[in-house]
Amino acid sequence: MDRRRRRGRRTTVGVLVAAALIVGAASVLVPAQAAFGATAPTGSTATSPLTASGCNQNVCIYVVGSGTQVTKWETTADLPTAMCTVAKYWANGVLVYEGTSKCGSAGGSVMSYWSRPGYFPAGTQVCNTWTSVPGKPCETIE
Repeated sequence: MDRRRRRGRRTTVGVLVAAALIVGAASVLVPAQAAFGATAPTGSTATSPLTASGCNQNVCIYVVGSGTQVTKWETTADLPTAMCTVAKYWANGVLVYEGTSKCGSAGGSVMSYWSRPGYFPAGTQVCNTWTSVPGKPCETIE
C-alpha cells in the first residue's frame, strides 16, 4: 500500500484538544453540557467544549468553544432604565457582530446570542457591550 492510501485511512482525533478558552482568575472552565444542557454522545472520544463567562457592571458574557473555535457567544444586560438596546460583540477592540434591538423595562434583562462566531486567533480578547448600558466584560481565547 502506498503512502497516500495509508495516510487517507488514518483519522485525526483531538485536533481541538490543544487549546482552550481561558477565563479570568476567579472563573472556572466547565464542560459546556453543564452550562447549556447538551450531552456528549455515549462512547465519544471528542473533548467536551469549554465555557467561559464573566460580568462587568450590568453586562455579562458567555462563550462556548474548543480550542480557538467559538461555537456560541451569548451576552446579557440588566437594564438600568426602560429602554431598547443592541448587543455589540468585539474581538481585540474591533466590532465583529451586532445583535438585534432588544427592549425591556427598568430592572429587567435582555439577552443576545451569536450562534456561529467561528475561529479567533489564540490571544484574542472577546468582549460585549450594549448601547446605553454600563459594562464591558471580556474573555481571552487561548
